[in-house]
Amino acid sequence: MALTRAQLAQFEEDGFLIVEGLIDPEDAARAASRCEKVFTGEYDTGVVPDGMNFGEGQAAAPHNRQIDNCWRCDYTLGSLVLRQEIGECLAQLAGFSGARLLQDILVWKVPGSLSVRMHQDTDYTDFITPRELFSCAIALTDTDPSVGTIEYVRGSHRWGLTQTGDDSFYGKLDYRGVMLEAAAERGVSPEIVPIQAPMGAAVFHHALTWHGSGPNIDPSRDRKNLVVQCAATETRFDGDSSENFIGQQFRRYKHFDSDEMDENFFPILWSESGYRTPWLDEYASRGQAH
Repeated sequence: MALTRAQLAQFEEDGFLIVEGLIDPEDAARAASRCEKVFTGEYDTGVVPDGMNFGEGQAAAPHNRQIDNCWRCDYTLGSLVLRQEIGECLAQLAGFSGARLLQDILVWKVPGSLSVRMHQDTDYTDFITPRELFSCAIALTDTDPSVGTIEYVRGSHRWGLTQTGDDSFYGKLDYRGVMLEAAAERGVSPEIVPIQAPMGAAVFHHALTWHGSGPNIDPSRDRKNLVVQCAATETRFDGDSSENFIGQQFRRYKHFDSDEMDENFFPILWSESGYRTPWLDEYASRGQAH
């Protein structure tokens, strides 16, 4: 899937881009239906995810439920994460010759879920070189401000990086506070854009774009969102340690004697040369057959 010049220009200006209809609503609905299963430990691949901040028996907790790398534990969710067109779009927007999957993040905001602190993704990429990653957030359900939709700060990718050293994302009442401080330091009046989009829409964003989400104040609706994050194909591990929990988590996949990023864990979704990690299509087809 090739993005238009107008879309590329809009992304360059805003630091994010909404593309409606990227995912068929039926595919999005099938993926959304898998959430309850994976969050209660039903993994049809037989592999546990890399991280989970919600466990069985915590249904009343006012937190966003999150799983890291659900593609490894569920074929249906994996069939979305591993799509070639997502890698191609991310590579186009980033100016990469190809897109390597770094991770996915499955977010489930039940009624009453609290906020997600505004942040920049590059603040958490000290474990790779180059430090760039670009993201695609897929709406598995209709999204609007009442359910705690993602909020972006238009043009904030041009502010540069503000290193916060803060690994806490959830439940802060002043979830925009650090972003507002960064804007004030630069003499900028931030334009906050809450995303309103139908199931199956995707929002791409730059690694430096400030983003987060407010609480889900709708008593009857969930918000389910699947974020795909890609780096360039030539990305390598950087150094022997990381200052943040994300780097510490993913360094478990680093080879002892190499900085190579193994395609079994960080597959290549798309490249200009036509190369794509060979087993991806078969893996994704298992989810499409469910």
